[in-house]
Amino acid sequence: MKQLIAYNLTLNPTIITAFPEYYYGDDAYTGRSSAKIESDNNNLSKKRQSNIVSPKSRRRINNVTNWLVYAARKKKGLFSSRTGEYHRWKCNFITLTLRAEWLTEKMNAVDFKRELVNTWLTYAREYFNINNYIWKIERTKKGILHLHVASDTYIPWRDLRNSWNRILDRKGLLDEYKRTHGHSDANSTDVHAQKKLMRNMAAYLCKEFQKNDPDGRLIEGRLWGCSYSLSRACNQKLSLVIGDDKDRNTMSWLDRVIKNQLEIETKPDIFGKTIVLGKCYFPQPKDWLNDKLGAIRQTFLDTVQYLRGGIIQPEFEFN
Repeated sequence: MKQLIAYNLTLNPTIITAFPEYYYGDDAYTGRSSAKIESDNNNLSKKRQSNIVSPKSRRRINNVTNWLVYAARKKKGLFSSRTGEYHRWKCNFITLTLRAEWLTEKMNAVDFKRELVNTWLTYAREYFNINNYIWKIERTKKGILHLHVASDTYIPWRDLRNSWNRILDRKGLLDEYKRTHGHSDANSTDVHAQKKLMRNMAAYLCKEFQKNDPDGRLIEGRLWGCSYSLSRACNQKLSLVIGDDKDRNTMSWLDRVIKNQLEIETKPDIFGKTIVLGKCYFPQPKDWLNDKLGAIRQTFLDTVQYLRGGIIQPEFEFN
């Protein structure tokens, strides 16, 4: 006889999933079936062959991006003489490019990541102090590789361009440019407008990082990645034990605090019947500050504090 013993929760800024855990007896088998193992192997094989942003990768990009945006604090940017105010910003979105006219031959994605991307990210972590970031590689219409990076750290545009150009110059990728222009200060970087990002930052970044190449051109190896801090923060796990009064009370309040909910069901069988497997909750930013959510709230705030480097003041802002 099965007995409900706990709820296993996965926490992300915009969604909480809850699945019940049952006790079936000491002899119950909890491993994967042969059909499940075969299905997982097939999915892994397809992912390696297609080399596109798969549905699973899209979900992970969405989660990582939301953690980046939610944890980022609003900061004071440059002063605008037109408005008489300082620009407010949370995250930046930059592009590091190559140009077809700079290259004598096309660079493949493996060398691009190993010799350019990894070098720049190492430099940025040390000298720009970027800790939370997500990156993605794409091709231009001419097939030239370029890199998108989003982070919560301010990088002056001049320092950004200089750092990327030094790496390109060291690899001999600006030789043609220098012969033509007499210098190596190429316009190789782009900083996207902060106002556009502030309107709906998470949605904008998710859309940018989830795009596939419209021409189906493959890029060898990984298409995207993120910092260790964001990878660790993604998909925070929490178990609420039914036998614990505090946990049971927290689970009860979850149903009352978060109004937007959706049950997770199996596909209908031949008789049209479905089985409820769990539930999705879609919290609003203010819901995370509700004391009634107990351990759920604390796990979320601990993760935000971790991404902010231990800083909790000023008070949490998630919009």
